[in-house]
Amino acid sequence: MGDNSSLEDRIERLSAEVQRLREQVDHLSRQQSSPVPNPAVSLKASEAVGEAEPADAFFSWVGRSALLQRVSAVCFLMVIALILRTLTDSGWLDIRIGSPTGMFYATALMLLGLLQYRSGRPLAPVFAICGALLMFLVVSETHARFSFLPTALAYILVIGTGALMAVISYVSRAALPIFVGTLGLCIAGVALDYPNPSYPALVILLISANALGFVASRLQRCSWLRWTLFLVTAVLIQVWGYKIGLTLGGKAQPSGDLAQRWFFPSMLLFAMGYLLSALYGILRPASEKIARFDFALPAVAGVWSFSVTVYVAQIWLGNLVGVTLLGASAAIAYFSLALWLGQRPGAERRAATSFFLGGSVLAGLVLGLGAGAPLLALGVLAGTAFWGAHLSAQWRLGALRLVSYLVQFYVCFALGSWLLADLHRTQYLPAMALAGALAVAVFWHYRWCLRNPPPAESRFFSKLDEGNRLCIFLLLASLGHAYYFARGVYALVVPDFSSTGLFGFMGMQSVLISVGAVFVMIWSLVRRDREMRNLAVLITLVGAGKVFLFDLLGLSGQGIEGFPLVVSIFSFGAAIAVQSLVLGRWLRIGAACTPTQKEQSGQGSESSAARR
Repeated sequence: MGDNSSLEDRIERLSAEVQRLREQVDHLSRQQSSPVPNPAVSLKASEAVGEAEPADAFFSWVGRSALLQRVSAVCFLMVIALILRTLTDSGWLDIRIGSPTGMFYATALMLLGLLQYRSGRPLAPVFAICGALLMFLVVSETHARFSFLPTALAYILVIGTGALMAVISYVSRAALPIFVGTLGLCIAGVALDYPNPSYPALVILLISANALGFVASRLQRCSWLRWTLFLVTAVLIQVWGYKIGLTLGGKAQPSGDLAQRWFFPSMLLFAMGYLLSALYGILRPASEKIARFDFALPAVAGVWSFSVTVYVAQIWLGNLVGVTLLGASAAIAYFSLALWLGQRPGAERRAATSFFLGGSVLAGLVLGLGAGAPLLALGVLAGTAFWGAHLSAQWRLGALRLVSYLVQFYVCFALGSWLLADLHRTQYLPAMALAGALAVAVFWHYRWCLRNPPPAESRFFSKLDEGNRLCIFLLLASLGHAYYFARGVYALVVPDFSSTGLFGFMGMQSVLISVGAVFVMIWSLVRRDREMRNLAVLITLVGAGKVFLFDLLGLSGQGIEGFPLVVSIFSFGAAIAVQSLVLGRWLRIGAACTPTQKEQSGQGSESSAARR
């Protein structure tokens, strides 16, 4: 029984082996029937395929994008337009027939583009864009060259073309048609009746262009388009205002109808339109992020519109009562919106910075113009800057804190420019009082910023100013105000601006700068503050320029001589000697200063600069 089972097992194994051998034979026979590939040839073929891959990719892209079809369609559409143009120029077609025919042809192309967009055809952009460009060209040339179209009808056709392209974009959810339509509308509108356009029609056209730009931004992020439209609008309205001012001032002859009565309502429309569009973009952004254009627009548009209005009103009306009241209302509205947005959550809170900046500048302009007191305006600006710093800590807005720095620095620069414009203003007691008060107030602002670090959520301060170093500019502004105050005190004590007295006054300013540099350097050593040390070096460089370029060489037009020059150079040399001793001390303790600052910066209650 066992022998029979072993025999059966052997037979099964032999059968399996025979089957395997049979399969191998069949496989070998199939290989012999097919040609054996040459390795060298295969390598060359693979290299050839690899070399052809970029070309294949290019032609594949050409096929997918229907580029050749679109280029061919553009050529055929241009041929038809050129045939109409040639027939009209040669007289075969009257201008009263050729121009309307070209406009109907352009309109038909845009409508055909709309139908193709709805069908998803690849040639849809070609028909729509070619039709719009052709319409802009035909209307502009017919109006300018042949005077066939009235001005009002030309503007209506241009605006209608832009509106039709906006409809195409809205229906097809494609951004390209409205981009082309808006830019073409703007360019064609400027070309009509250049350089003396119909300003009422131009205002309507610019409002339409900005409205279409706003619609385009809802379809796709396109801040570049809205900035372009705003700049074009600002330039054209600025030119209009200058023309009115020069004509009313008797400095230029009127060229065309300036439509003066349209100016103030137009400025009000632009200001309100920009403000409302920015608010809508902030409260209901088209995407997850609010566009930077909407962040910046309130401050930029508000200050621009108020400045242009003031220029025209001053020449035309002779008083600024109405404009001042309007500006004050705008400043209050800006501050109110800033306070409201600052209480809102998320990204909307960041927009409060732009409204706060716009309100601060408007308040300063209104006070400077309405009260006739630029010093009062500077004082209010400094106060709003400190208020903005407190709000930045409350709302956790680093940008608002940075704005407070910039405003304080601007106030210092503006006060210095006002004092230097007239030498006798140095003795003006209100200016001295303001300079002294601002020196103390800005120093307090500086100390407050040291005790209250920037918000950690701010990307600017967390990446570019981790150590809270930028607040050193507040200290520089405070020293500037103290310098103005000391100049005023000297001018009161020695009120002599004759040649000798003027030399003494100029030399005294150099002494003040040198003393200030020494004071800041010694203070930096006491506080172990590297930023303050660097500020002392900067003040020293300013003093060097004042002593050698202005006092000694007289680059300002008049140098000084005699004993005041000796005192000026001696004070600078003494300041350098003292600072060299202090810097030597810095070199000995500098290695131990950095770890201490880093350890203190991590404590959280104060910044590193406050503990040095």
